[in-house]
Amino acid sequence: MKKLILGIALIFISSSSFAYKECAVKTNRLYIGDNGSLWMTFVGGGAANMRNSDVDFKDTYSMLLAAQIADKNVVVRFSDTNAQCNTGTRSDIQGVWLHR
Repeated sequence: MKKLILGIALIFISSSSFAYKECAVKTNRLYIGDNGSLWMTFVGGGAANMRNSDVDFKDTYSMLLAAQIADKNVVVRFSDTNAQCNTGTRSDIQGVWLHR
């Protein structure tokens, strides 16, 4: 019985660890300041920030800068499944996709 309960608990824990929300956006401003934080604002509203202590900081900044120079959209992945794509300021970036 204990193994069954443990198995069910692991299923729920592991499935929630893959929960996220992806937002297709185009950046219109990138700013680095405030002790190394990256701030981005999106066309159509909304903003996000990332601290320079994040392990993906340099790669994310490089990708966002390349996308802005090329006038391309990106898909930003947020850890909150209820994230609103074009409102508020997010600080839970998990990753960024660059599409052709």
